[in-house]
Amino acid sequence: MTTIEVCVEDLAAVAAAYQAGADRVELCTRLEVGGLTPPDELIHATIDLISGLPTPFGLRILVREEYASFQHTPQQQAALIAEVIRLRQKYAYTKVPVGFVVGALDETGEIPTEFLTQMVKAAQGWPLVFHRGIDSCPNRAKALKTLSENGFDAVLTAGGHPTLANYQQLKEDIKQTKGKLTIIISGGIRAHNATEIMQITGAEEIHFKAPYATGEPGTDPQLVTAIVKAIRNASQT
Repeated sequence: MTTIEVCVEDLAAVAAAYQAGADRVELCTRLEVGGLTPPDELIHATIDLISGLPTPFGLRILVREEYASFQHTPQQQAALIAEVIRLRQKYAYTKVPVGFVVGALDETGEIPTEFLTQMVKAAQGWPLVFHRGIDSCPNRAKALKTLSENGFDAVLTAGGHPTLANYQQLKEDIKQTKGKLTIIISGGIRAHNATEIMQITGAEEIHFKAPYATGEPGTDPQLVTAIVKAIRNASQT
């Protein structure tokens, strides 16, 4: 069955994702700039909420401090590694399945392997997902190979497009990384296109956010429910 992850930035959205039948949330703040690291208070409250749920539910924490560019200096890369260590140690007590969504590109737009090595060491077995920075890499096949060979578990991607899922590219990504790296598909996933996405790509994991059409902040629970239902129906066809 396809794993469904909802990108959220408050407790109400976490609850909405669970009630709709999703499997996991990616927790962040400042979705209007693509997401940044959520505050400790929100992480703690989210873990408390998930811990009280009657069935298992996963949590991924976005670790991203800079939104102007995916390219990071060595100092910025070190700060991301330090933050993962801090968060892992702070929430080591939890039985909630927690992982991290993180990434960095060097000055050429490539993924620095030393960053991956140090990040894997910092995570100490907690799942690691490389974020949408992959879609800015000049050599996509090389980037996916680098991630699969250097300890990352998954990558969040729209197939190279800045906003909408590139179905054919994602199909090729899944074929290239099968059994080595999980491709988490994102990019404009909605109820009306879920079946086509599933049929073309064979996606095992899907990620989406569900903002209100009015532009008000937060996550629309009705939209979450509609998208989750469409994905579940598509996975059964």
